[in-house]
Amino acid sequence: MKKIMLLLALLGMSASAFADWTKLEFAGDGLTLHVDMSTLKNSGHGTTEIWYVINYAAQQQVDGKPFRSLKGQSEYDCSNGKSREMLQLWHADPFGNSKMMQFSHSPYNAWVIPADGSVDRALMQLVCKQK
Repeated sequence: MKKIMLLLALLGMSASAFADWTKLEFAGDGLTLHVDMSTLKNSGHGTTEIWYVINYAAQQQVDGKPFRSLKGQSEYDCSNGKSREMLQLWHADPFGNSKMMQFSHSPYNAWVIPADGSVDRALMQLVCKQK
């Protein structure tokens, strides 16, 4: 299990090195939201996945560890208006260009309806528009 988690973390780290991040218009305070459109893919059963990165203007904390960016992979069910987090990687520097501080891999998270005005809602609107 540890080997699988390490592999996922390494894949996430290498993804930022080659990603073509596109900034999304998002009205979040103190953050910018970017996506890598080349990662938009059908994940089966009518769902779609995409990688994104959130860069924070000020340092944040996760489990007592400082970070400035969150790189993640989410899955979207556009026909039912739901989403779920698959993988999240917290990094010390913007765009995940540094040491990973923390990670969370939860491919079996519950499906949720993204809140209006949330990052997840903005991502869902983009993904579902592309279908």
